[in-house]
Amino acid sequence: MDRARPRTARSALSSAGSRLGQRLLAWVEARAAERRAAFVRLDCATDNPSLRRFYEQQGFRHVRDVTVTAFGGGRQLASSLYERELGLGPWGA
Repeated sequence: MDRARPRTARSALSSAGSRLGQRLLAWVEARAAERRAAFVRLDCATDNPSLRRFYEQQGFRHVRDVTVTAFGGGRQLASSLYERELGLGPWGA
């Protein structure tokens, strides 16, 4: 396996200031390393500038924006894809 992608990682506003986001990313990175992944890849809604900025501040690189169809052929969703090579983030190797 050369990459790992968490299904969904969301935090409540009540967790602001607790570094929950950084701790979740560190946990994801550890699980990816156990699986010998070379990258961690994340996605988020394109229209979520706060989350996009957070990912970039954590060392993730914007790869591209895509449009995907929701399960069951429902609505179209704009998604931004990010990746970070393992061992290069602000929280350490």
